Amino acid sequence: FVLSMSIGSYQHLKFKGKVYAVGENLILRESSGKYLVCKLIEIIPTGGIANYEEWPSIKVQWYYHWNDLDISSLGIKDSDRIYLADNELFYSDHTDIVYIGSIYDKCDVYTIEDYDSC
Repeated sequence: FVLSMSIGSYQHLKFKGKVYAVGENLILRESSGKYLVCKLIEIIPTGGIANYEEWPSIKVQWYYHWNDLDISSLGIKDSDRIYLADNELFYSDHTDIVYIGSIYDKCDVYTIEDYDSC
């Protein structure tokens, strides 16, 4: 891994030959094999994860698939679930610090406005 600093904080992380930047969307892979989508919001150079203190970690903000959420608590009626696509995500304010070894790849996440303009 290689870190690149910009004005007091790390903005880039090179891991397994790919460069990841703060603000990019990532796919992470859980140990169970499940894939998760998140936004990279901070690179923590050392000490972020117990047992991996010498390695950098990343702070991420999660996107959730609609089928991982209690849709009715979001104000979406059960009858409207047919309008939710399998790849539709909901941005959350939930953040976590995760080990960089869980990074699988980058991904693109589009807002409804971006999608409609394509």
